Amino acid sequence: MHVKDGSVVGTVTWREPADVEFKVTNAARVALPDAAALSFLGAAGGQIHLLPQQEQPGILWIGWSTEELKPADITGPVTWTLTSVTGPGPFGLFTTGSFGAHSVIFNSTDGLPDTHSVALGTHAHANWAFGKPGRYRLDFTVSATKTDGSTVSDKESYTFLVGDTTATTTPDNNTTRDGRRNTALASTGPVGSPAAATALALALIVTGTAVMVLTRRRTAKETS
Repeated sequence: MHVKDGSVVGTVTWREPADVEFKVTNAARVALPDAAALSFLGAAGGQIHLLPQQEQPGILWIGWSTEELKPADITGPVTWTLTSVTGPGPFGLFTTGSFGAHSVIFNSTDGLPDTHSVALGTHAHANWAFGKPGRYRLDFTVSATKTDGSTVSDKESYTFLVGDTTATTTPDNNTTRDGRRNTALASTGPVGSPAAATALALALIVTGTAVMVLTRRRTAKETS
């Protein structure tokens, strides 16, 4: 899994999830709908922060993509799992249908892990809801079966800073996983690298004031 940053028009940068923090500003505050399916997020009418399923100017627009995967390499579908959530409140990922019905994909309050199956060639969006302001860490695992019968998987954590007063630094957020110091978010190079064809790629896509995609290019862990 990686982050595809297209916030500079005409330029795509691939980033390590550990080097990225997603800012959810107060522009994303909404009243929680009166819907039984969403009651785990709080009381109806209460304020939550919501990154919406439909694009809105000035707010991150997040989705997921398996478009980097090829049927010649992966039999599909990809299993996408939320394994844990650390933060001050509940987290939920849900879709809203054409007639307003809500379908919950991930719910941090009813026992994790939660798993979602994603077909190859998918590019989709949903609502990302945070019940309270603060710093959240979402831990994800993705896995799939290769055409030779072996499996490929990856684990990554994504950080969301929810609310305008949330601190944007932590004691170790300027250090990469190999101990290097960061003065800027790291680029991981072009998507056309040799590892891209066989690596597991599940993407979270962010557009609006920025365009980012979470995907993976480096060699993933494989088991028979």
